[in-house]
Amino acid sequence: MKVTKQFFSSPYVVVTLATIISCLAAFYNQFPLVYPDTGTYINSGFMGEVPQDRPIFYGLFLRHISLHHSLWFVILAQAYFCSILIYKTLDIFYEVKNHFHYLLLITILRIK
Repeated sequence: MKVTKQFFSSPYVVVTLATIISCLAAFYNQFPLVYPDTGTYINSGFMGEVPQDRPIFYGLFLRHISLHHSLWFVILAQAYFCSILIYKTLDIFYEVKNHFHYLLLITILRIK
């Protein structure tokens, strides 16, 4: 019982769980949510062409995180970074000993 409680109170487990919850909409749709400028970023990252009105950094992020295989890695990486950011924000601004419940609640509430 004590080992299980310690396992689920680990920040790594809770952040990983929040990452999976964040990806539920993409898993349900079987396709990532895209916006009109997504193609421009993919093209800039993979073709090396820098558009005048877009930065190159997100295109390169797409290129390297996808490993030239699948954009699902990008979705997982962005969900992980978002979960880490929420965790760190709760850690800084709230003096609660165990704020993992709040992280999971915020993650569930931000799913559209």
